[in-house]
Amino acid sequence: MKSRPVLAVLSLFLLASLSARSSPAEAVVQYKDEAAESKAYNTKRVVKTVEGLNFEVEEDRPIVQVGGIYRPVDIDAYVAIKFSELDQRLRQETQRLEDRIDELDERVKQLEARGEAPGQEEAAEPAASK
Repeated sequence: MKSRPVLAVLSLFLLASLSARSSPAEAVVQYKDEAAESKAYNTKRVVKTVEGLNFEVEEDRPIVQVGGIYRPVDIDAYVAIKFSELDQRLRQETQRLEDRIDELDERVKQLEARGEAPGQEEAAEPAASK
């Protein structure tokens, strides 16, 4: 029974020490300049001009008009665009790899039909030694 108050005190102490060490401001990484941030996030920021308004945004981030106001597309929509592009690239690469595997499987079948398939010598040797 005595351990519960001790455990509660230790838990409060741990919580207090953790919250004192990390503040929300410390969670955000501060970069020396725009170039360092762009390098860290592997992106390039450009100035886009729409209707005389300048927007400093990622080069592939669209500017949209919402309620008569021009602004960069919301971050969630931008991230969705990026994931969609990534998904498309992964599908293309998967298809390319599947096609290559099919080609290699066909080549192995051709070699097996001619008796030249890789690994046939190793498979034949244990059978011959018995």
